Amino acid sequence: MHALESKFKELRNEQSSYDNTLISLDKMWNQLVDDLILLGVRFGGGLNNLPALDHEELSEESIESCPSEEVFLFMLLKSNNYGKKGDNSWLEFAEEALALRRSATLALMRSLQEAIAAQQARSEYLSSALNAEKSNEDVVVALQNHNDHLKEVVGNVREAISIVNEKHKRYLDEIETFKSSYSKELQEIKHLSVTRLNKLPSEPEIGVRVWCQSVRMR
Repeated sequence: MHALESKFKELRNEQSSYDNTLISLDKMWNQLVDDLILLGVRFGGGLNNLPALDHEELSEESIESCPSEEVFLFMLLKSNNYGKKGDNSWLEFAEEALALRRSATLALMRSLQEAIAAQQARSEYLSSALNAEKSNEDVVVALQNHNDHLKEVVGNVREAISIVNEKHKRYLDEIETFKSSYSKELQEIKHLSVTRLNKLPSEPEIGVRVWCQSVRMR
């Protein structure tokens, strides 16, 4: 029995280690996605990718339908399509979900590369115009276009910052809710502990009970 308990504890520790690894990987992946999106906006890539800043939240019902030992892998896959699957179908599901998430991240990388290339092209054109390689009219047009582009970039950056601030506010609210819930649970535990202690007999009462039992035995 002791050997089984030790083995069970070992397996639980391994599971906890795997879960922590998946949590860290998920956080780093989300951070990479956020960085790619915000860099794209900074380089004038537009707002098409901003919705991806709001990472998919899995519903409680979806998580409850997932076995406890697979919850964090389920979260990493970012999919609500989990169901009862055999070993082979579950492996295929995991591979497809990871491939989808990977392809979405690669698409963001390509979008960032395109935004950087477009920014370089605009800078080179403006540089050639300012170096007297263009007519005065071309210089005026180049400066006007550049000014319009900067206004658009500033507006996009403000919208991105607004979304990030909203995310931070939501996280802070969740943290406060957790702290409040934890505080209530801690108070309940203390109350239960005090109640149980009060129900325990005092030392004099124990002494009296022992004495009574000894008398009866005589």
